[in-house]
Amino acid sequence: MGNSRKENVPNLSPVRLVIVIAISIFAAEAFAMLLISIINPQSHIAETLIDSTMLVILVSPALYFFLFRPLITNMKEREKMEKEVSRLADIPKDNPDPIIEINVETGLIEFCNDTARVFLGNEAGPKPENGPCECKTDWDHPLLEGLKPMIEELRRDGERKVLDVMEAEVGKPNTETYRVYARKLRYVPKENLVRLYTADITKEQELIKTTRRLLHEVKEIRRKLEDEHKEAEQVGKSLLAPDPQDGGITVCVGVEPSSKAGGDRAGFITEKGKDGKPKEWLVVLDASGHGKGAAKFQEVALGGLMTTLELGRPMVEALKTANLTLERLATGRFLVGSIWRVMREKESENGWVYVEEFNIAQHPVIAINPEEDEPTEWQWSRVEGSGSSMPMGLFGDGFNNIKPEIRKVKRDTRIVTYTDGITEAKNADKEPFGVGRLKDIVMQTRELSPELARIEIVRAAKCWAGDLPESAADDDIGSVVMEDDITIAIVDIAE
Repeated sequence: MGNSRKENVPNLSPVRLVIVIAISIFAAEAFAMLLISIINPQSHIAETLIDSTMLVILVSPALYFFLFRPLITNMKEREKMEKEVSRLADIPKDNPDPIIEINVETGLIEFCNDTARVFLGNEAGPKPENGPCECKTDWDHPLLEGLKPMIEELRRDGERKVLDVMEAEVGKPNTETYRVYARKLRYVPKENLVRLYTADITKEQELIKTTRRLLHEVKEIRRKLEDEHKEAEQVGKSLLAPDPQDGGITVCVGVEPSSKAGGDRAGFITEKGKDGKPKEWLVVLDASGHGKGAAKFQEVALGGLMTTLELGRPMVEALKTANLTLERLATGRFLVGSIWRVMREKESENGWVYVEEFNIAQHPVIAINPEEDEPTEWQWSRVEGSGSSMPMGLFGDGFNNIKPEIRKVKRDTRIVTYTDGITEAKNADKEPFGVGRLKDIVMQTRELSPELARIEIVRAAKCWAGDLPESAADDDIGSVVMEDDITIAIVDIAE
């Protein structure tokens, strides 16, 4: 059972203050005059000093014990009461959910609202008129069951915390009735209190069951997507060669898969030349969409290209055939990309080599001339009727007019081919990484090997997408989930 406690607040009425001061001064002055008559000082100055000193010495203790001490006590009690009022002000008296405050030092319930009293019953004790409740805590009660170890741990830590406690099922013995509670503990070390909020969520059980069922379905969908992701990666390893046979170039080709991998391909494909000399093409393609569907669409296109090239047909004819094949599939998908090669059959001039390029509605290729301070772009014109501006697979006759660009490139030039997974990577403000930033990082890494340069470029894009500093740890960068594959091919033309 609980008991009520009345606060012992001193009575500091004006009449009492006047009486205390008057009696203190009277007694002190009487004692001082008696002392002066005994000492019998020879001068008025000495008599005045003795009188004043004795008055101060004798009145001060009386004023402290009978006036200031009660006043200080009164102020402390008032401050305590104000804190108590402030603490309880945010607890609605008619809150439908139980609210209980427990002193972690004494283990007593210092406050419980009317709803909590209904649940606690007689254990809450009589409702106090003044002051805290201070009734004994029954840790076996359904509302408090299992909380004692948590509260003891909070007390040991001594830090202000808020804990969400898992719902607890409370049932009556030998019945099928039950209640389910969601509980939150708030620990305030300064006041040595734990406030327990308990919400009755019995009626929400059907919602909980539905939520759990949905979570299970989401996990199953995620598992299927991960399986499709792995299958798409396996499909993507089948056709393009990762390394060239051309000894005159240094290459690094890499596809950094996103959470929806499957749309990008990069590698080398060989054309049988009419003169018997092979022509080695670097192919960087990006299919619309993601996953296994995009991966298979890529393989149809690449398989068509390879079959036509192996029959001895030139790349321009292979592209037309592949485009027509994809268009007849009527999947609604399409390919964009860049396909280019160093023309070894054409003699170089004064340190320059020739490059043959097909740009299929793709970003311009970035080239870094060793004698220039700014990168250049292999531009292509979007002319109506020109196949070079058409995505592959949308129009059966779209590549009828396709033709390559022939470019002169300085020896030791670095050529960077990429897909939009890097330039369209967005940060938290939805700002894309952009071609400008890509050019900057390409220039900054121009002295590195193609492999190290590719690593730094991918790192910069992931830092951008993950809002990470340039000095971020590799683990943090590795945890960044990209929305699209990052595909980069870096080629140094050495001879």
